[in-house]
Formats: sequence, structure tokens, C-alpha cells
Amino acid sequence: MATGTSIQTLIEAIPGVYGGRPRLARSGLPIIQLAAEYQSGMRIAELHEAYPQIDDESLYAGIAYYLLNKAAIDEELRVRDEEGRSAFAEWKAQRA
Repeated sequence: MATGTSIQTLIEAIPGVYGGRPRLARSGLPIIQLAAEYQSGMRIAELHEAYPQIDDESLYAGIAYYLLNKAAIDEELRVRDEEGRSAFAEWKAQRA
């Protein structure tokens, strides 16, 4: 029987590294970054262009992880976007 690579070996979360958030083990790309780009419409071919150093297994594992944890990751993306917009509005108001 052939053995494949386990998704658990492709995704890691290390305390003290990127806040303990999950990332691609081989490259260090945060899953939330990959999720944001996938959510914005980028597909595997475009992700390969953006990250040519990341292998197929890792990209697919990252997308699979995102889809399996979509609600939580989408919420984190929403909160980050909201915080960014708020900080920008605050900065803009200080400049006025």
C-alpha cells in the first residue's frame, strides 16, 4: 500500500511563531494569508504564480485547511478588515 503525505505534516502552528496561528510548514506562509487570497478569487494557478516556491501539496493542504475551518478564518479576516478600516478612518481624521 502506498503512503501519502498527511495534511498534519503540511500545516503547523507553533506557539510564539506568528502568534501560534496555522501556517504552511514548508514555507511558513500563514493560512490566513492564503485564505484571504483564495477568498478574493485567486485560484491554484494564480497562487502558484504568486508563490512559485510553494509546492502543490502545500498549497492544496492550505486551501483544504481553510475550507475545513472556513467560518473561523472568515471571521478573523472580517475582524482584521474592520480593524484596518477603523484604523485608517482614525488616521485620516487626525490628518484633517
